Amino acid sequence: MDRTGRIRHTRDRRVVERNRRAWEKFALDGDCPYCGHEYETHALAVGQPHFFRLATPAELVDRSVRLYLPSVDDGSRYRRVVVGEYAEVKSACCLTCAGEMKTEQATCYQAKVAIGEIVGKAVDRGID
Repeated sequence: MDRTGRIRHTRDRRVVERNRRAWEKFALDGDCPYCGHEYETHALAVGQPHFFRLATPAELVDRSVRLYLPSVDDGSRYRRVVVGEYAEVKSACCLTCAGEMKTEQATCYQAKVAIGEIVGKAVDRGID
């Protein structure tokens, strides 16, 4: 799969701070642990994986609770489970390294994160 990381310029302080905190957790000494370049030269994808659990009967009747439908509607409704307090770096692309290699970007790090996993659901596998 080919992904192009881009530096997204934003004035939203919340997004900027979230990305900066994620970088600080990722690069403990301030520079990228893979290429050694600083934060400003990296295009980041920052976020959290999404996990879901079956909604309880009380959540099903409460209209203020946000519920999700599965991709194949089997009549179940799901509630998102927060698995981490802070966002993490999902991918980091160094533009300085890319310039040195005469390419558009160079990927330093890419995490494999789960998206849309359902946790705690009993699955009947037909085993007696």
